[in-house]
Amino acid sequence: MHFLQIRYNCFFHICVAVDKTEISSVMERQAEISKCKVSDLCEVEAINEGSDEYTSHPKTKDFDISVKVAETLPEIQKCYSSSTFCDMWLQKCREVGGGCKTLDSVITSIWKAVKESFDLLAKNIEAGETTFNEFERLFGYKFRDDLLAMKKELRNIRITPEVINTRIDQLIKYKQLETCVFGAKSILEFVKQYNLTGNFQQIRAIALYDENDMQMKAFDETLIATCESLRDLTKEQAECLKAFVDCTELISWLKKSMENGLFNNILKSYL
Repeated sequence: MHFLQIRYNCFFHICVAVDKTEISSVMERQAEISKCKVSDLCEVEAINEGSDEYTSHPKTKDFDISVKVAETLPEIQKCYSSSTFCDMWLQKCREVGGGCKTLDSVITSIWKAVKESFDLLAKNIEAGETTFNEFERLFGYKFRDDLLAMKKELRNIRITPEVINTRIDQLIKYKQLETCVFGAKSILEFVKQYNLTGNFQQIRAIALYDENDMQMKAFDETLIATCESLRDLTKEQAECLKAFVDCTELISWLKKSMENGLFNNILKSYL
């Protein structure tokens, strides 16, 4: 019956507001399990004469708690391995407040809503419908460069191995694109200012990455090659390019002045 104690420990670890005296008798019986009768531990089935006793499937009892709670505890124990699930649970507890004092009220007010959100998250990650911002908020900020821990957490959420590798690879590449956004915007300003022609679609797409909260399935792998080129453009160089664009009027004046000799006259006056 040790597994019952594990289930209850999981339950009470994430739900501290519940009145623990409600199942105190459960813990007491587990502590002295050798003194319990079989009928205390299992639902005893009557065996009729001539029946096959090996077809009997006795069920263990979770003493003094409702069927609803007893059926839910194994599921809670499975989800408990996920820190994301525990975070969702605690957030829901804060929303509900101190209203959950019994096991049944926790199942009704907390478990059902959290399980629904948890399953939806897993479904969206699997389908690539989770946005990059949400994925980074849930996993990127928490695990940072610890990819093994991130993979373990995604397994706990029951994401398939192939999808886990894909989503982590996408997150790494997405962060690479984020480092190229400033350079891409500087180039586009230069293109616009001087009416340059050419195919700048991918640079425009990179420039918009910090403005669009896109779904992971919409990630464009072809942008990585363009990003590699932009990464050679340092922040100092990008800022210099931007300053050059900002000085367009000055450059135009200098150009005209040099054409009509005015700039030379001004220069001679300072020499």
